[in-house]
Amino acid sequence: MTTFDTPPSTQARSTGPTVQEVLGAEAERQVVPSALLIESAADFGVADLPKERYLDKAYHDREVAKMWSKVWQMACREEDIPNVGDSINYEIVDESIIVVRTGPTEFKAYVNSCLHRGTQLIRGKQSVQSFSCPFHGWSWNLDGTMRNLPCQWDFPQLDKSTMSLPEVKVDTWDGWVFINLDPDSGTLPEYLGQILPAHFEQMPLKSRFKAAHVQARVPANWKATMEAFIESYHVFITHPQIVSITGDHNTQYDVFDQHSNRMVTLIAVPSPSLGDSVDDEEIVETYAEFLGSNEPTEIPEGKTARDVASEIHRTEFTKLYGVDMSKMSNTELIDAIEYALFPNFIPWAGDGFPIVYRFRPDGDNHQACIVDVMLMGMCPEGIDPPTAAVHWLDAAPGSDSPDWTTAPELGPLGAILNQDMANLSRVQRGLRASKKDVTFSAYQESRIRHFAHILDRYLEA
Repeated sequence: MTTFDTPPSTQARSTGPTVQEVLGAEAERQVVPSALLIESAADFGVADLPKERYLDKAYHDREVAKMWSKVWQMACREEDIPNVGDSINYEIVDESIIVVRTGPTEFKAYVNSCLHRGTQLIRGKQSVQSFSCPFHGWSWNLDGTMRNLPCQWDFPQLDKSTMSLPEVKVDTWDGWVFINLDPDSGTLPEYLGQILPAHFEQMPLKSRFKAAHVQARVPANWKATMEAFIESYHVFITHPQIVSITGDHNTQYDVFDQHSNRMVTLIAVPSPSLGDSVDDEEIVETYAEFLGSNEPTEIPEGKTARDVASEIHRTEFTKLYGVDMSKMSNTELIDAIEYALFPNFIPWAGDGFPIVYRFRPDGDNHQACIVDVMLMGMCPEGIDPPTAAVHWLDAAPGSDSPDWTTAPELGPLGAILNQDMANLSRVQRGLRASKKDVTFSAYQESRIRHFAHILDRYLEA
């Protein structure tokens, strides 16, 4: 892999303004986070990737054995389990993990299986002072030590002092709780690398709260599903209602430390595919319509369409959250700034689209996955709003996919997600019929190639 401070001249780029041209000009009159004023393209070649990575059970089994068992995975937000004894069950394939708050700032993680006959100790989310098996009553303290063994006289082979729950590595970053199933893995800071934490110091999620959390089953491999969300190449065809306000094909794609990458998509800039057919007035009016705003859309002299769209966004979100957003730059307010941490954690920065995605296999089914969509809200200092409960979406009648607009907490994102999800069952079915491997672009799908490169490294270890 080769990494560049500026895009290599050998790679083609779309027409239209670059992200750095627009942000550089805005930085002359606004405080733009320095994290957004850098570019780090990478070249992973143009070779096809084998379609078996989405279809073969044997490939999935290798992922389970060599990747999912080795990587740091986001399990929950800290505020999901705010009090001592609050616990949540995180599952990945056949693994079931208890994540519990054991102190004001301390967390533990255990294998969620009774040491008697294997019964799950918790399901979902609950608040406990001990973990008790619902089958025979064996129980454990929050620190994992055994609390009670009913009829201990009938288990002469057991010593309670050696019957602690097996621990799983756990750590936190920026308000998120991560687990790692490999006791010999490196630390979470080592895994995160330097870039991701440094960038989120400037645009933190730590101070935010989970305003919405929607979860659903999607009939496609987890990689095929995630890959639909880490490129903007699809916007022109899949999301025609936002093409006039989305700089899709001139999105900037960056590769950072070994596990992280990013894309920055300009908003209130039309797709280069539209040429000069969209004027500034239409851009602002379309943006206001997208937000459902009745704010004025006139463009004063000396202002740009992005300035006015940002002001509309600032006004609407200030009303929504009750916070001062006056010092936020255009790019923080409206642009799609999406980071990704291998293998499946996709947090957005800035305020324009405070989204977080997570993608996991649906249990041991490699041709379906579970998708989490979260919206991270802001609140005035001193206010501690409750974190959103998970809203599970069932498939719509007569469909293999849910209707995301039935989750009103997602706002206009619901319609966008419906368009994305409509593609995915067709992707999975078409891959089964395909007689060739999978083709990706060199630049616009470079984040997909990057994650495939990382996955190959785990599978070949």
